[in-house]
Amino acid sequence: MKQLVKHYGIEDRVEFIGLSDDTAQLYRQVDGFVLSSAWEGYGLVVAEAMSSELPVVVTDSGGPREIVGSDGSSGLIVPIKDPLALANALISIEKMPAHEREKMGAIARTRIQEKFSLNEIVTQWENIYTELKNKNK
Repeated sequence: MKQLVKHYGIEDRVEFIGLSDDTAQLYRQVDGFVLSSAWEGYGLVVAEAMSSELPVVVTDSGGPREIVGSDGSSGLIVPIKDPLALANALISIEKMPAHEREKMGAIARTRIQEKFSLNEIVTQWENIYTELKNKNK
């Protein structure tokens, strides 16, 4: 990766930080987030990035689609194994005026709060149990 960064002359825009336990601090230092997995069950890191008000780019790899949503307002979804689409989405985020990135990030945080908060998840589970209970009467 470091060789590619050097090859493309983007050393001033890419930083390799190594391991860190303080993800919140890292999220505050970046303009966006990307997850390029071929498969992802849930994608907790996507939810963390969105709750930190970051615009996200994810591959259509299972869980991230559900987290981000498909309307493009809280993040961008690209096909798996399509590096050109991934690059174009990243360029799109990079070229956004700061206020548009901030708006996308704010929408992302609101989506996480509304759809994936503890209260919302508990309500969803209660609804499932109620539905199962009613079916077994």
